[in-house]
Amino acid sequence: MKIAVLADIHANFAALTAVLADFKNVDKVICCGDMVGYYPDVNEVCDAIRNLTDDVIRGNHDAYIIGAIKADEKKSQIVRVEWTKQLLADQNFSWLKSLPQQLNFVIDDLEILVRHANPWDEEIYLYPDSKYL
Repeated sequence: MKIAVLADIHANFAALTAVLADFKNVDKVICCGDMVGYYPDVNEVCDAIRNLTDDVIRGNHDAYIIGAIKADEKKSQIVRVEWTKQLLADQNFSWLKSLPQQLNFVIDDLEILVRHANPWDEEIYLYPDSKYL
């Protein structure tokens, strides 16, 4: 089975379109969140992902927009929380709000846990020298 994994699109529809154009013979698409944040194409990206796959989780930027995670003031300005909320269509806000924090799959006897940042937190990034590994 060939699985494509998308993440951190951040409302950049041109980049998403370029990536999707390279998909060849993909059996399953999983989106690991952060459809919104930074760029202006919030509705185009949300619509495209909604039409592409049901296997989607929210990322920390999506959680900021729906109010599930409170971004500190500096971070909120950088990721453009209020601006994004103004641009986001109601149906896409509702869709983001409906997304789970994680998905679990069993594919070819392999158990897969899909999370945005790490298995226990949506905001802490993991690096090779991370104390969390």
